[in-house]
Amino acid sequence: MDLFYYDEISISEIYGSLLRSLYTPDYSTYNPFHLIEGKRKTPLHQFKRPKKNWELLNAKFEKVRKILNSTDDYVQRIKSASLWYLEGYAAENETFKFINYTIALESLLGAKDEKDIPLTENLSSRCGFWLGESLKEREEIRKFFRKEIYKTRSRIVHEGKIILNKQDSETLERLESMTKDIINQAIMTY
Repeated sequence: MDLFYYDEISISEIYGSLLRSLYTPDYSTYNPFHLIEGKRKTPLHQFKRPKKNWELLNAKFEKVRKILNSTDDYVQRIKSASLWYLEGYAAENETFKFINYTIALESLLGAKDEKDIPLTENLSSRCGFWLGESLKEREEIRKFFRKEIYKTRSRIVHEGKIILNKQDSETLERLESMTKDIINQAIMTY
């Protein structure tokens, strides 16, 4: 069941999926049903009564509440990355989207103390680590980040490129997905 009609309410995919995950089906409050006999079974003594919907929602929102109320550096980076991602998602111009997504990644994955490692190398390694499941995937992500994402970002920022070509638009789609996935993982692992 979808909680929203997408033509009436437009919200970020990240927050839409979070809200959909909060949906609790009605059958969670019923006793088990015996399919063969066609009647309800009496609950076993060790069967724990299901929580009420508000208790389930409270438990799901606990992580969000914890993040919103925290002031530690890591949470501030998650919040900053989320805001930059949402700014990019809401932007109509592809170049603004691209820049906002790269800023989101830099604000979450950028290191303050590593001055002798180039930023591009640092970010590409961290993206590979967060998203790749194998060494091969991590290396592919690192190469893609360095050769496609940061190359396009540099052309936008340093050369004043304002219109993305077809390949840049495809890179933007992958960048958006990567950014969303990394932010989701950062939230879930906090």
